[in-house]
Amino acid sequence: MNLRSVLIVGALFFPSFPVQAAPKPEDKALAKTLYEQASEDMERGDYAHACPQLEAALQLDPEHVRTAMTLGTCEDHWGKLVKAQSRYNYAREMAKAQNSAGKIKEIDALLASLKQRIPKLRLVVPSAVADMDSVQIKCDDQVVAEESWGLEIPVDPGLHVIRATAAGGASWKREVRIQSKQTLEVTIGLSSMGNTESTDDSPSMAPSRKLGFVGLGVGAAGILAGSIFGGLAISKNNASDAGHCDVNNRCDPVGTTLRNDAQTFGNTSTAMFIVGGVLLTGGIVLIASAPSKDKQGTAHETAVRVGLGQIQLERTW
Repeated sequence: MNLRSVLIVGALFFPSFPVQAAPKPEDKALAKTLYEQASEDMERGDYAHACPQLEAALQLDPEHVRTAMTLGTCEDHWGKLVKAQSRYNYAREMAKAQNSAGKIKEIDALLASLKQRIPKLRLVVPSAVADMDSVQIKCDDQVVAEESWGLEIPVDPGLHVIRATAAGGASWKREVRIQSKQTLEVTIGLSSMGNTESTDDSPSMAPSRKLGFVGLGVGAAGILAGSIFGGLAISKNNASDAGHCDVNNRCDPVGTTLRNDAQTFGNTSTAMFIVGGVLLTGGIVLIASAPSKDKQGTAHETAVRVGLGQIQLERTW
């Protein structure tokens, strides 16, 4: 199995890096392999593959400062500046714990450059809005604490969706695009009159079509997650064969543990492949069957007929 694609969605399963006991030799070896493959991807500018592999490598060997630094650089180039800053801060703490003055100096230079480029978003909440009952403000589905209203919030460059709701069904939405180094101020226009949503000029999309794309994304993540666990299962099994189990599958205690881990990862991999395949198929069906309009505004629909071994699409005009 090609490990370059094995850990492409490692971020789904490795969201943080708690300090752990010293990694096992086989985990360090796998982390090194992932690091080398991710470095090759970064040289080609393929950060979408490189960053998750580096994240998985850091999970396997969480005190490897260079991996954390490289992951921060990868996410910086990938446009995830806020996350890159947290990686550098993590790397700095590890370097400090290891008394590595050289790496600390290098990380400080990276942080100084990055901080200048991270855009800021300031959400201005008028008193009339703040005084409403049960006001909640979200940026990209993350709740913005009341203590942060009016302050500059670090965000990644690109499109952001700001929503506000209050008691009685009042709601408001705005989509904004922010550039590197920019500070953007947005005034929350929530009104007690009810729904006051406002968006940019982005074309609308049918709900079923949106759900279809979600299914595609989650399904792909499930399949790739299956590859992750499949790769780990292979790694554990190979480690058990390296002097811990004989040809008759008689194992010492270490080999028994490795074999059990391999079986667990293998079962998880199979389940992820099945779930991912179902979601992918459902996503394709929803996207294909969603109504659409041509340039003249005429609505068209696609009927999807699923048969044994085939999917048939029928378009109405």
